[in-house]
Amino acid sequence: MSEKNDSDGVTDQSTTRRRTLASVGTAATGLMAMSGMASGSNDDVQILVDPETPSVGEETVFTSTVGFADHSWTISGPDGFEQSTDETVSVTFESAGEYTAYLSVEMSDGSVNVSKSGDITSDEDIDVEPTAAIDLDVGGTTKMDGSDSSTPAGEIEQYDWYFRNRSRNPDRGVFETSPNMSGETAEESFASDTLWEIGLEVTNTGGNTDRETVEFRSPEEPTAAFLVDGSENNLLPSNPVELDAGISSSPNGAIENYHWEIMNLDTGEEQTETGETLSLSLESELRYKAQLTITDEDGMEDTEVGSSFWPDADNVPE
Repeated sequence: MSEKNDSDGVTDQSTTRRRTLASVGTAATGLMAMSGMASGSNDDVQILVDPETPSVGEETVFTSTVGFADHSWTISGPDGFEQSTDETVSVTFESAGEYTAYLSVEMSDGSVNVSKSGDITSDEDIDVEPTAAIDLDVGGTTKMDGSDSSTPAGEIEQYDWYFRNRSRNPDRGVFETSPNMSGETAEESFASDTLWEIGLEVTNTGGNTDRETVEFRSPEEPTAAFLVDGSENNLLPSNPVELDAGISSSPNGAIENYHWEIMNLDTGEEQTETGETLSLSLESELRYKAQLTITDEDGMEDTEVGSSFWPDADNVPE
C-alpha cells in the first residue's frame, strides 16, 4: 500500500495518488449507483477475495473472474491504495479497518464497473473460539493428527497433546499436567492392553483455546514362538535346521512380519532372515541360538529367544 512520506520528491506523488483515489472512488460509486450493479459482482464480472477476510500483514489476493479483457483496479485501505491493470492483484494491508476494491473491465461489448468492500482484521480483532479435533490411528505406534482442528478467523498456532493412563489413574484429569508433546501431529508407543485418554488443546492467533479428548485401549501384544526341527527345545537338530514360527499368534489379527537373528555363539557371527519358516545349513556341532521378532497387523511386536542348539551333533558339548 502507498504510504505518506515527508522526504523530498515523494510527498507530492503520494498526495496526487490519494487525490486520484478520491476521484476514482467517487466516479466508481456514482457509476454503480446509476447502473444499479450489486457491490462485488454483476452477471458478467465478480471480484474474488482470498482470504475472504484479509488480515494485517498477510497477503490478500483480488481476482477478476473475467479473462482476456482490459482490467483497471484500485484497491484502497486505511494506509493508501494500489492500482493495477493485471487480472489479479496482491496487496498486503498494514492496518486494520476497511478496504474497497474498485474494478473496471473493458470487454468487447462494453465496460463493466464493480466494487467490493470488507473488513481488514488484526490479531487483536480475533476473538473467536477454535475447534479441536483428533484423528487417531491406534497401533504399536499410535499416530495422533490434529490437522482437522479449525478456527473461524486467524490460524491455529499451537497444538498440545496430553496423555493419561486411565487403567492406572481413572480419576485424574488429562489436562492437569504439562503437555506430553506439541505439534500438529504426534506419535507415541503406549503400554499394551491399557486404557488411555488422549487430550488435544489448540490455541489460535487470538489466544483462544479449545480442547478435545479421546479414550482408547491399546492393542494386546502378540506371542512369538518357534519350533526347531519340530520341537520347542530341540538341542540337537539335524542339519539343515528347520525353524518354524507357525505357532506364533496375535489377538489383533494376522502376523505380517517374521524377523530372525541366527547367532553363532562360538564364532560371534550373526545372520538375519525373514519368513515364517526357515531351512538353514549351519556349521555342524557349533553352538547356535535363534531369536524371532514378529509384528502383527496393528504394529504390535514380540520377541522370543530360543535355547542354544548344536546342529548335527551327537550330544551337547560340556
